[in-house]
Amino acid sequence: MSASTVVVVNDHAMAREQLSAALRCEGFTVEAFSSAAHCLGECDFRPVACAIVHHDMEDMTGLELAKAFQVGWLAIPTILLAHATPADTKARAEAGIIAVFGVPPETTQLCDLVRRTVPA
Repeated sequence: MSASTVVVVNDHAMAREQLSAALRCEGFTVEAFSSAAHCLGECDFRPVACAIVHHDMEDMTGLELAKAFQVGWLAIPTILLAHATPADTKARAEAGIIAVFGVPPETTQLCDLVRRTVPA
């Protein structure tokens, strides 16, 4: 992983692959995971600059995963993909959620936000 890696966590294989491919086409380094547990267990977080997580995963919600990122030294700006925006604005802010996008996300706007978030 490079120092500006974007982590994608989504338990829907097709959505995960499409989003990862779109980000790679925009020049981002992407590490994709099929579940929150897989991400937490396998990811080297040191080079991660941004995370994009699906909220409605089975093992852990995207908001719960974002909160897990905030434990210790992991202050990862996280973009949440959700069918409906979680109502608790304070919880989203505490979890490092910088934006919420619908499912499927509008790729151009999402890539623009990632570009502003990830260091060159």
